[in-house]
Amino acid sequence: MAEGGQQEEIDLSSIFWRAPEFLQYYGNTLNEMLIMDYFSLSPFYDKKSNNQLIKMQNIANITQPINLQEQLVHFTGIEFVLAHSQAPDLFIINKQYRHSPTSTKILNVYYCLNNNIYAAPDGYNTLGMKLHSAIFALQSSMKSLRDALPAYNPRIGYDWQIEDKEKDKEDKSEENAIPLLRSLRSTRADLKAEQQKRAKMLGEQAVETGEEKDVKDEQPARPAPTQPMPTKAAAAPDTTKKKKRKSTKSSANSRSSTPATPDTLSMSRPTPH
Repeated sequence: MAEGGQQEEIDLSSIFWRAPEFLQYYGNTLNEMLIMDYFSLSPFYDKKSNNQLIKMQNIANITQPINLQEQLVHFTGIEFVLAHSQAPDLFIINKQYRHSPTSTKILNVYYCLNNNIYAAPDGYNTLGMKLHSAIFALQSSMKSLRDALPAYNPRIGYDWQIEDKEKDKEDKSEENAIPLLRSLRSTRADLKAEQQKRAKMLGEQAVETGEEKDVKDEQPARPAPTQPMPTKAAAAPDTTKKKKRKSTKSSANSRSSTPATPDTLSMSRPTPH
């Protein structure tokens, strides 16, 4: 109990209401004629409203929204009217204060979705929740940035490494890297990684060229063109020439092998005239 003997008001924006007995009695289906009766059983309904007054005095048939609306125009104060209907799933009910037959002010909005009645949040609470969510997201982002802050480089300052965790492992990200990001990589670790990458590429190229050379060496050599075998008729003159050369050679050898005698010497000397 609060001060002054008044009950503490329940925050109706955080609850929803449902009446299974009422739904079971009417076949679990609501329509425009039943929604106001169904809503009058919920804690969102004000028993001091003009709707309750008309219901108690039997002034109009409350099952007909048109008749109820015609009678509410003649009263001033709080009233509930069906603003929108999309039976049997959605019904929107306005709680408004009527000043005159043509002047009303909306106080709250309620909606019945799938037989559950909710209180729609007002603009102040909606804006507050959005701002709270945005501030929480900013705080989480700043905390993540502080935790992932890279080491300070005196030459280039803070160097942030941008990585894509969703990229496929088989995708070669370095081949499609942005030139600007590649030019910004100036730390020792990046330069060393770039050198290792280039050395690996050169080694792979050398291995590929060596494999190509081995393949060329393994290819069978082309056979030399075969010369035609000489026939007997063509080979005969060669044999005769060889025989003549052999005979002349043997005669020369025989001449050189015979010893010189006085007769032979006198015969070889020319006679004087």
